[in-house]
Amino acid sequence: MESLRVFWGELEAFRYGVILLFVLTLTYIYHVIRRCVIVSRKVKPIDKQEHEGVSVIITSHNNAECLRRNLPSFLMQAYDNFEVIVVDECSEDDTQDVLTEIQKDYPQLRCTRIFPDTKFRFTKKLAINIGVLAAKHDILLFSEINCRPSSMYWVKTMESYFDENTAAVVGFANYDFTEQNVRNSRMFRFLRFIKMMVMVKNKKYIFGDGCNMAYRKSYYIEVSSINSIYPLVSDSRTL
Repeated sequence: MESLRVFWGELEAFRYGVILLFVLTLTYIYHVIRRCVIVSRKVKPIDKQEHEGVSVIITSHNNAECLRRNLPSFLMQAYDNFEVIVVDECSEDDTQDVLTEIQKDYPQLRCTRIFPDTKFRFTKKLAINIGVLAAKHDILLFSEINCRPSSMYWVKTMESYFDENTAAVVGFANYDFTEQNVRNSRMFRFLRFIKMMVMVKNKKYIFGDGCNMAYRKSYYIEVSSINSIYPLVSDSRTL
């Protein structure tokens, strides 16, 4: 205890920063526990007799290696009625060759492209909207090519939470701890969570992870037409 008193005395003006950090940490832990309790109390989805079709939409810009490494995980899902739509955002690498190669083995893969000479300079939202309009099914499942599903039942699990009254389902995306700079990414995400928490409390923010979220196509088109200034799908985070 004596060493702790000495350490506290040596902090001087920095002690206020330590107190603030301690309070923020406790606040974060409280909200995490609260959210876990809320989620655990939710009624588990009942197995439906009929499963709806799902369109997985992925956009990609100069990510040929990520496509080669991760796209098969999306295509090998244990689900009978789904398609994967990849929208190429002005790529100038080997993206088209990789997609053509993969498409030979997976007929459920559909591809479209925004050419590099397009007049649109910011193509992310355009690519998403192209994928939405190309989708055959009403359930749209969004992800990013710099990540991959953690199991073969990702599509089935997300679809199971939809019923006639459900317009959107939001999942989570975790980090692969074998990747570099995971600690830095988690710290920035923690800071973003604090910002999100404050804005949500003031009803000024809606947050979803672009790696794992789903909408009904009819709802997506309706909301996008009303609020066309902002993209409905949030920025992604690497797993």
